Amino acid sequence: MNEEDMKSVATSAEDLLFNGDTSVDGSTIYGYTTHPNRQKGGVTKAWSIAEGTQIKNDVKEMLKKANAANRSDPFYLYVAKDIWANLGDDYPIKHSGIVTIKNRIELFPGIEAVKVGDSLAEGNVVLVQMAEYTVDLAIAMDIRNVQWELKPMRTDFRIFNALAPQVKANKNNQCGVVHYS
Repeated sequence: MNEEDMKSVATSAEDLLFNGDTSVDGSTIYGYTTHPNRQKGGVTKAWSIAEGTQIKNDVKEMLKKANAANRSDPFYLYVAKDIWANLGDDYPIKHSGIVTIKNRIELFPGIEAVKVGDSLAEGNVVLVQMAEYTVDLAIAMDIRNVQWELKPMRTDFRIFNALAPQVKANKNNQCGVVHYS
């Protein structure tokens, strides 16, 4: 399989997970940033330029929103690419020395990981409860290399998959996704 083609398929799958799709036979596949029941909010200052304390306080508020919706750990925090570099800045902690802003966020109880979401729009941050009742992946066909005959005597190979994320809300319309921008 061609590595570049596989990356393209994986990138499309990630884009679907974060942004959803509205062009599926008149139906909608919701992503983290498009689900109607996601909890929304705004950052106090753009995280690409914010200080560590501002980011920490925003994360704390995101966790409060998730907990108020009866959602608990484990959580992953996804940030847009324009934010990622700023999370490497130093964050001083009394009596413990210096860690990065990313490390400080990971010290919150319940946050298992902070990751870059390549498909997130600039300035966007998503906190996701990593539970099957929050999101799962329906896979009809995993990534596969398939022989494709275009014309007689000409064979091509295509790499594709068939899947859809299912971002869910409970009967009270509470979703385990908190989206800030």
